Amino acid sequence: MEDNHNLIYTFLQKYHLSIEDYYDLAAIGLCIAGSKFVDGKSKFSTYAYRCMFTTIFAEIRDKKAEKRIPENQIVYYQAELDDNSSSDTSIFMNYIPSKENVEEDVLLKIIFNEYTSRLKDRDKQIFLLFNEGYKQDEIGKLVGCSQAQVSRVKKKLRKYLEKLSIL
Repeated sequence: MEDNHNLIYTFLQKYHLSIEDYYDLAAIGLCIAGSKFVDGKSKFSTYAYRCMFTTIFAEIRDKKAEKRIPENQIVYYQAELDDNSSSDTSIFMNYIPSKENVEEDVLLKIIFNEYTSRLKDRDKQIFLLFNEGYKQDEIGKLVGCSQAQVSRVKKKLRKYLEKLSIL
């Protein structure tokens, strides 16, 4: 083992591992290699690297497993909660605040539908293509009008939204 002690340092450098954190585990891996090595099957250094690798990464895996939440502490969205104050049971998901603003989404859909219902067919088609993410020149080619006309339809929408105080 004394002759191959430097294998520990080269191994830790190769895998960019801290000497302070992993020296002991690498030394254990080297000792395992020394006790189980069979001469003639491979080079000792190759076998020692494999043993150190297995020892260190088994420890890393075990530490990650400790950070996992135990099964009995996991609460699922659909889990029923028994509220002592009433006879009703409720779903846990009802108590989690949503990141989505449902009211704003509904309001925007109403405004969208009301605005598109007022448009002429060509303007409605331009608006819908713009809403799908097409660029002004692409919309002009698809609808058969100039980019400037597409820009005017977009400007009408902006004025309408400004009038509603949305922009």
